[in-house]
Amino acid sequence: MKIAKQFFRLLLSLFILNGLILIVALVLAVIKNSIVGIELFKFEFPFKLYIICMLLSNLVYIMGNLFEVVYLLLWKKEINVFDFEKKFFKASIAMILIVNGTGIALFFVDFFK
Repeated sequence: MKIAKQFFRLLLSLFILNGLILIVALVLAVIKNSIVGIELFKFEFPFKLYIICMLLSNLVYIMGNLFEVVYLLLWKKEINVFDFEKKFFKASIAMILIVNGTGIALFFVDFFK
């Protein structure tokens, strides 16, 4: 039961992380569409930014947790997801901010060029 609870905690955190990525991408799309001023019913979604952000933040989260589990297995320590999962979740949120901040900066560079 303990392993299932930890697994569902990781799954829930991953679901929350991907939902946050989608919400940020939608907010950026709305802001971009309001700044550029496109047609009324046309909506441009930053698909490349969304995919890059999703891949990089999921990579940080999944690989970080995986390496932590492998480390704990190698040293024969007790595996408790609740102890180390939070730091990789925060690192993934930082990755979301870095990738989307870079995307915003590149948009304004292209916009004012």
